Amino acid sequence: MTFINSKLIEQELDRLQNDKAFQDIVSNIKAGNFERNQTDKDYKDRVDYTMELRNFVYNPTILNVIFTDQELKTKFFRTFGYKGKVNFTIYPKCWLRDLPLLDIGDNVYLGDNILLGTNQLTPDQKSLLVGKIKIGDNCIFNQG
Repeated sequence: MTFINSKLIEQELDRLQNDKAFQDIVSNIKAGNFERNQTDKDYKDRVDYTMELRNFVYNPTILNVIFTDQELKTKFFRTFGYKGKVNFTIYPKCWLRDLPLLDIGDNVYLGDNILLGTNQLTPDQKSLLVGKIKIGDNCIFNQG
């Protein structure tokens, strides 16, 4: 059995919050049409952002620790650029990305296996179409 220490998670979030280069990347996450080419700064920033985010969202054990502690949950969402309210319920197997593009209302319930994907690959796989997601107050997305 693996135990995740909330202090270690908090230290990693502090590191990311204090990493100016990473926070510049976070501030560049935006809606648009992006060619899948890592020489393009906007696309490269999306890739780098996602690599850091995956360290958390691919590990339900870490997310369980984060989502059961309101202060840690708020720190996590703010670290990755989420500006909205954090007065919502979310479970560890809810897939999130591009937190700056999410706007989640009060008292929203996001069960396991919910996908909040802000991007769609074009049929030719050369570009990503990226948009915002807004969820109104009191919405429920059940598991499965």
